[in-house]
Amino acid sequence: MDKLTYTLQRSNRKSIGFTINSEGLKITAPYWVSQELIDKAILSKKSWIEGKLQHWQHQQPARSFQWQPGMGLPYLGKTIIIQPEPGLIACRFSGHYDAPQNNDTLYLNLPANAAPEALKKACNQWFQGRALAWFDARLRHFHQTKAVKPSRYRLSGAQTRWGSCSSDGSIRLNWRLIHLAPELIDYVIAHELAHLKEMNHSPRFWAEVKRILPEFEAAKNVLRQQSLHTLPII
Repeated sequence: MDKLTYTLQRSNRKSIGFTINSEGLKITAPYWVSQELIDKAILSKKSWIEGKLQHWQHQQPARSFQWQPGMGLPYLGKTIIIQPEPGLIACRFSGHYDAPQNNDTLYLNLPANAAPEALKKACNQWFQGRALAWFDARLRHFHQTKAVKPSRYRLSGAQTRWGSCSSDGSIRLNWRLIHLAPELIDYVIAHELAHLKEMNHSPRFWAEVKRILPEFEAAKNVLRQQSLHTLPII
């Protein structure tokens, strides 16, 4: 077995436990358990450990992310370029708001030497504004075509959830969805709209998702590989 780095903690527990998170592998073992038994336990869990460690590596955001002119940010599944431009009255986007292409440019009404925090704030405002407009349009679409509508909806800035639905008929959609491809956004919206009828994940719930968005399976599978933690922290 390849050498594995882990943190070992002894405790009064009765069995060997494994925890894997952003800090790596942590093993908690009883005081009486020998290193040999710990090694055997690791070997028996080898595939599970390697899979979980790989998963967490994929979830980690780019630590070297730098806020600077010319950087790229995802918008509706494409990578657009962020560029400050002095003298603008408001932000200007070189592409089509609803059909961006890679390397389209978002010009921010900021000085050329704008500080990283200023770039971050301006991007935050623009992306949230686009999220609001996009979600509004898609919710209207589903209301008109599938006769389903929340009592109200709000943007969410949650760090772990794409969306949520409350028993009062309201839904929340994470504005960071605007970074993703349109079909993934539609799936999350359809998922939350389906909860208006079924506040669970029963077969009836998935039948409602399929009624709202017949081709949802592909987007569902792609979204499983996407984590909020991999997106830029705006």
